[in-house]
Amino acid sequence: MAILDDGEVRSCAQSLDLPIIGTLGIILRARKQDLLPAARPLVDQILAAGSHINRELVEGALAKIGE
Repeated sequence: MAILDDGEVRSCAQSLDLPIIGTLGIILRARKQDLLPAARPLVDQILAAGSHINRELVEGALAKIGE
C-alpha cells in the first residue's frame, strides 16, 4: 500500500493498480479503531498547516464518522 496525497503520484499509483490511501484516510482509519479521540481537530491542524485536502471531501468523510 502507498500513502499518497499528490494528485499526479496518486494517478500513477492507480495506473499500476497499487492500493493507495491519503492522509485523510489514515486519520479516519485511526479514529475508527479508537486510536484517536477525534479526527476533526487533527484534520483542522493539517489544513491550517497548508495541506490542500479538498474541504468538501473532508466534510463528507468526517460526517461519515459522525464528526
